Amino acid sequence: MAIANIPREKGPYDPYLADGVTFADLPFNVVSNATELINTIAAFNALGLSGTIYCAPGTYTLPAGAGPIVQTDGVNIIGPGERVGMIVFSPTAHDQAPIKFQKAGTSINQCSISGFSFSSADTTFRKRMIDVVDARQFEASHIGSTDTTWSDASFLSEGIRFAGREALHLHDSTIYADIPVHFTANPVFPGLEADHTHLGPALILGSRVGNPTIKVDAAVVFSNVGFDGIAFVRGGFQWAGTSATASYDITFRNIRMEQEATGTWIIDISGTTVVQELVIESVRGGAGIASARDGKGIRLRNCYIPTLIDYRYLGITTTLDIDATVYNFTGINCAWGASSDGVTASITGQTLLRAQGSGNVTSPIPSPNVWYQSTNVTFLEVQEFGTHKLFFKGQLANGGQLNLAAAGFTGTGSESVIAIRVDAVRVDNGNPVGGSVTVSMTGTHGVSHGLDAANPFIYGNTAGQLSILWQSNSNITLLNQVGAAVNYMVEMRWY
Repeated sequence: MAIANIPREKGPYDPYLADGVTFADLPFNVVSNATELINTIAAFNALGLSGTIYCAPGTYTLPAGAGPIVQTDGVNIIGPGERVGMIVFSPTAHDQAPIKFQKAGTSINQCSISGFSFSSADTTFRKRMIDVVDARQFEASHIGSTDTTWSDASFLSEGIRFAGREALHLHDSTIYADIPVHFTANPVFPGLEADHTHLGPALILGSRVGNPTIKVDAAVVFSNVGFDGIAFVRGGFQWAGTSATASYDITFRNIRMEQEATGTWIIDISGTTVVQELVIESVRGGAGIASARDGKGIRLRNCYIPTLIDYRYLGITTTLDIDATVYNFTGINCAWGASSDGVTASITGQTLLRAQGSGNVTSPIPSPNVWYQSTNVTFLEVQEFGTHKLFFKGQLANGGQLNLAAAGFTGTGSESVIAIRVDAVRVDNGNPVGGSVTVSMTGTHGVSHGLDAANPFIYGNTAGQLSILWQSNSNITLLNQVGAAVNYMVEMRWY
């Protein structure tokens, strides 16, 4: 068996070329059985070569135990296709894989594998079809496995395990396994698990009943990651992150979940990791066989600026679950069933800012467009027709002061008009302490207009009353001297 060096035109699978390297320097080899495949990978590792291994049609039955490890950059394993190229694997311990990509101590770069189906008669050991550790620009495509051919007694065998780093791409594959895709921590560069990573399109992922199709471990950090054009079969996306490093720019598009198990979420992001700029678009679930309707929809925690677009839930349980840890939630053109069908939307710790649609906007309705803000936020600013509007609320203890500028007022001192409206209710017995009043400030900030001497909201410091104190545009204070704590709501307008 020889490794040939043949000049050729650049093809779609050629690896990255280093400076001074020509195509004539790149090796390739054609193999037809497992022994030749193992020996070629070993030769590439020993010589530190990049190149392409072309695999002829056939069954590649590996020796029992862990399979070969690709340890050099730019190695591409090209199989003959899922229907005609089969890798058969017999592990002898947990977490072994027939093919692994890993370079000791650093990232492995510009590698790929395509055109194989995987099968294993073993049901004892937890195993992985393809194990990818700290890889940069890795591609897997046209990978296949059929139902129940990749499993173990604990139902934890994995299709593809990604353990870091960036530009990872899985597409055009049908993978059935206990857990088809698993993202784990990067052992070389913790925190760089999936950067500029894309799963899909034309991707079918089927899990064991009750398992997720995509499992993400707690320590994983995502940045610019997209899931697009994927069929979730039986299980969905599951991530309960605990990393203190925020993840950001995560997108789900063109996702359909089918045959889901009772209690399984389509998308479940429920950890303590902060997730910024999350977009979920054109996602559907809950249809199909009767048991699938018992599957759940979307659960979000600690998400900042999540947007839900064209989401349709056809099940009969929980369609949406968000709480006060979700900030600036927007739902556009979403639809789900009625409470009479058993559908519930768990929306807690949220203030409904605006809603458009028929029915009661606080319960499941058809085609809702909703905007929510977490109750953890005490102010909201809106701009309309050149006018700034600021709303905030909270509780003010007796003797307490609230600086309106510090609370969110962004005046610069050049405003033509500033208007303040305050409403307050005592917390102890619910009796109002004064109703409301409008205070208008014009010109030099401090000239008050429209005050009613009988109204307890006054411009000045007065015992027994709730007062507005204005010293400058950066020092506007609400002072509570009514003798008890009050709930307050302040509205400010300026231009």
